[in-house]
Amino acid sequence: MKIVGSPDGGLYSTAEDLSAFWRGIFDLKLFSQTTLHLFTQFYSNEIEDWGEEWYCLGVKGKDCNGTKVFYHDGWVHGVSFITMYCPETGYVASILGNINVDIFNIESDLMDLVAEGIGLK
Repeated sequence: MKIVGSPDGGLYSTAEDLSAFWRGIFDLKLFSQTTLHLFTQFYSNEIEDWGEEWYCLGVKGKDCNGTKVFYHDGWVHGVSFITMYCPETGYVASILGNINVDIFNIESDLMDLVAEGIGLK
């Protein structure tokens, strides 16, 4: 079997796939209610330049003015990735980059838009 990937897991996906993934999790198609509860619990926190973020089980979370947004991000040279979901608004946003561009400088602003329900559903 040929293995396709790269360092740090090598996620290959599309924005549409990531949207379906988030909805599958929160629509209880991939997780039970108990697992979803564990998955979205804020366990430990870290203070970043753009605010406080929380570590959950498998994702990170951020409280955007009282609205929880869950997200995952990462990078390796030449590839960068952000995906986020707000259960309250139902909005998903993902950025997939395949060049050395700093996509993370807009992460906090994008999270605020998702939490406010601004954009495409």
